[in-house]
Amino acid sequence: MEKSQPKTIYSPEKKKEPLLLTEDQKNSVRNITLGIEEVDETIRQMVVENNDVIKTLENGNPLNRLILNEKGEVSGYVACEDFGTHEAYLKYLGTTKQKGYDLPKEISAFLEYAKDQGYTKLNFHGWNNRLNKILERYGFERIKTDTMGDFSADFYEKTLVESKIPKDIEKDRINAFEQKYINKLNQEYQKTLATFKEENRGEKEKTISESFENLGSRIAKEQNFEFGERQKIILKLKLARHFQNNDACDMNVLFDAIIESPKFINTDKGSLNHLFETHQTKTLQKIAEVRKARAEMTGNEKFNPYEALFETKSGKYYMARLFNMPHLQEESEYMNHCIVSARAILM
Repeated sequence: MEKSQPKTIYSPEKKKEPLLLTEDQKNSVRNITLGIEEVDETIRQMVVENNDVIKTLENGNPLNRLILNEKGEVSGYVACEDFGTHEAYLKYLGTTKQKGYDLPKEISAFLEYAKDQGYTKLNFHGWNNRLNKILERYGFERIKTDTMGDFSADFYEKTLVESKIPKDIEKDRINAFEQKYINKLNQEYQKTLATFKEENRGEKEKTISESFENLGSRIAKEQNFEFGERQKIILKLKLARHFQNNDACDMNVLFDAIIESPKFINTDKGSLNHLFETHQTKTLQKIAEVRKARAEMTGNEKFNPYEALFETKSGKYYMARLFNMPHLQEESEYMNHCIVSARAILM
């Protein structure tokens, strides 16, 4: 005798364990997704190729469900993720259109269950016009149209519980996305540490921590410099990536470079080597500007005369001749790493 199905897949129950799909279930989910003809084929192929439906189903959201038929086979799924504090985003919904479950009853149960789980608002992007019309009957309202590359989709919302003013809701939503990004950065940091060889991992981690503490304490003292949770984890991640292929790093130069380019630690894109190159270019440009100003000095005998020669094609550098030993001494003090070159020019 076959096991009877629950009244709905959202019947009241104790805390449900996060979904962990078998390979057969994953294949069924992929096939169901590819078979939703109401959605553009390019989008269907994309979400299947990057496994995003399966990743979303396994993200631990309490609203996620597999719809099983009487034989225990996957005939549909509901995949959600948190969109903000107490907000859920219905990211994917797909079925084989087999008989055996009552769609209106399932939707009603879904809305009640979401409310019981503490959600005050639900939203989704309407890629499926047939589903859009069905959900509109249950109070989902079109808010705007979002464009994503060559595609566009209407964004729908339904308020389950009136609670916060729009300004507070938007703030919560931003905070939720920020926390999601920070969680991703922490995962990337752990993955980076895992790439170090076992025999020197401890030493590398110590170097990263000491470098981070050195820089962090100095950056924190800078006025009007944003150095919050995001900036700290990004700095630590970039240090870890740097020490994957390097054994040392000049903390003084790195500090100057970060203060000069504060946006560098606002995103995980870009390496320390690239930052150093940018810093060197900006430093040389500043030196060139000072030299040019000196070269134009006239009418004051206490200054040594400078002769301006020409600018480079880029306009970033300026050539000037050193006439005498005082010139060489001043330039050597200003650019202590270029003393040999300066002597060669003078000779």
